[in-house]
Amino acid sequence: MKPLYEMGVKNASTTILGGFFSQLQYCVAPPDPSGQAVIAYTRPINAGSACMIFGNAMLGKNILGAPLLHCHAAIRTESGQIKGGHILTELSIIGPEPISVLVTSLDDFELRVTFDPETNISLLQPHQARRDE
Repeated sequence: MKPLYEMGVKNASTTILGGFFSQLQYCVAPPDPSGQAVIAYTRPINAGSACMIFGNAMLGKNILGAPLLHCHAAIRTESGQIKGGHILTELSIIGPEPISVLVTSLDDFELRVTFDPETNISLLQPHQARRDE
């Protein structure tokens, strides 16, 4: 995120072309067993050292306005299992080699986490861009 922010890119859609992580954690989002929301994220799942086969991520802002990277991906664990889900970017560490990412800057609107009454959870949603930031 930091290199994009330094270039003035604060909202973007990305395609991650794959690469290795020395540490990767993710979660999945099955239906909420309580029925109060559409989904409920699981606790973090530690995939350890893993290969990201392919992923997509959105760069936006969290509920407090801080930078946020929301990523979903398919991964292969060291044991060869194929898994997928929501990558916990703040708990994952890219391996020794850089990962190639295609970035499309979103200039006419911004992505912010806001409450969505339809799903009853907070989601990354498009909003009119704030020109004062």
